[in-house]
Amino acid sequence: RHARTHRARDRAIMAASERTDSLTNEAPDAPRLSRFDWDKIAAEEAAKLELEEREEAEALKRTKGADASSRDAPRSAAEAEERRKREALREAKNAWLQRDAADLAAKLVVGEGERGAKPRTITSADLGESKNAVHVKGATDCVFVIDSSVRCAKIFVEDCVRCEVRVAAVVVTQHAEIWGCVDCSVDVETQLATIQADGCVGLRVRYAEFARFGAIVHATCDGSLIVQFQRIVTQVDLVAAQAEADAAHDASTTKDQTNDETNKTDEVAQYITRRVDGKLLTERVVRGKDEFPTTAREMIEARREAAAAGCPDAAKAIEESGGGELGGRIDADTSAERAERRKDAGNDAFKEGN
Repeated sequence: RHARTHRARDRAIMAASERTDSLTNEAPDAPRLSRFDWDKIAAEEAAKLELEEREEAEALKRTKGADASSRDAPRSAAEAEERRKREALREAKNAWLQRDAADLAAKLVVGEGERGAKPRTITSADLGESKNAVHVKGATDCVFVIDSSVRCAKIFVEDCVRCEVRVAAVVVTQHAEIWGCVDCSVDVETQLATIQADGCVGLRVRYAEFARFGAIVHATCDGSLIVQFQRIVTQVDLVAAQAEADAAHDASTTKDQTNDETNKTDEVAQYITRRVDGKLLTERVVRGKDEFPTTAREMIEARREAAAAGCPDAAKAIEESGGGELGGRIDADTSAERAERRKDAGNDAFKEGN
């Protein structure tokens, strides 16, 4: 299900072009900061299409004896347009399934149904020439070592319980995704620029060196999300750090995408933890009008730099928000502007048949 809805994002914008709820349009290599929004859209559209197909099949049965020409010909321009849209969605569904199959074929999937198995080492021989990613999935009480001989595009860890995954491989994209795991640990012995953690409980990420830490993007994690470093006694709980991140975010913004009932939207609060000034800093993610993920701190810094460079709009915005040298507060709610941009992009894509 996850693979299908994740790959469906590329085509879901066609069906969502007239909607104004929260969507994203990320670059392929960007962290998947809005998995839940896309999952919702893709799942809804797939379910809708399946329902329409069943209704069509039943309608054909009822009209089996009718004249084929009268049955097939649209009775109005509106019906013709509706049929065209339905056919486009059907083609999109087929494309999703084909892409899912190709994506699955390119992954080495290990661990499904395994419980308490002996530690398993994954080497380059296991991937062969046809696999370009390692997907640890559905294991319980197991240990997986992704050997340094492995060179792959990405690492996935899904729906595991009390498992340990050690990553020493060369990961070309320097990206790993972890979701739906309970009481698991991931040991990072290679360079990973970004780890995406969604919907995990009691996740622990250990780095061989502080210098190997890039960023962890996390959402809807519960219990704890512990980051540790070898030879460093201290550890950081990123779930606990989210409260402080929310407070800093609220102090820097005038409105928010998720903060109170009056401004509440369907967007899920997402966080990013990085090294800032030599320390780990957890911040709330803000989507700019162009969908680019950033934070309130970075937006304020960018505006302050623009004002210092002579930008009158930036200087005026700082003055109006009462910021002075601090750069003022920023409006973090870009949902309306982003929805309009997505609607325009979706309409253009639909007209072009993409």
